[in-house]
Amino acid sequence: MLANILLSVLVLLAADPSTQPAGGATDKAAIRPVIDDFLKSPAKDDRAKKIMKFAEDSEDVLISLDRMVVSWMRHDPKYEQADTLLAVFVAGNVRSQLDSGKAADDSYAGLQEVFRVYRDMQTKQADLKIPEIDSLIEKDKAGTLKPFIAERAAANGKASGK
Repeated sequence: MLANILLSVLVLLAADPSTQPAGGATDKAAIRPVIDDFLKSPAKDDRAKKIMKFAEDSEDVLISLDRMVVSWMRHDPKYEQADTLLAVFVAGNVRSQLDSGKAADDSYAGLQEVFRVYRDMQTKQADLKIPEIDSLIEKDKAGTLKPFIAERAAANGKASGK
């Protein structure tokens, strides 16, 4: 299960060297417009790769990819939208940390972006149903998502940023 998540991250990071930023890392000022543009029109593309690379390499952010939080990544067979939604999760999480100036995982912010993009996807593809995301949306509506994320962070020995 976790292997699927890691594999997805590796797939997104497997960019042609010519598309990688000089020195292998993008700075905070350069990644912010990439994140903003990506979140307006998410796709499995170079923007997603740059965001994932920044999240992996930067000491300015901390991302937790808990298998219960990014639960749609465990589905077998893999959802067509899984990698894009993972990049959306990371982008929302990174943006929140850059805004706050704190390198502390903000899975809640990442999931809020996932929910928004998922709803947008559903307007274009009425039969799109990802039960794992629907379950997380229900937790959020019930007010139990933040405590759930905090429990998962504690289980992993990490403090949640929000």
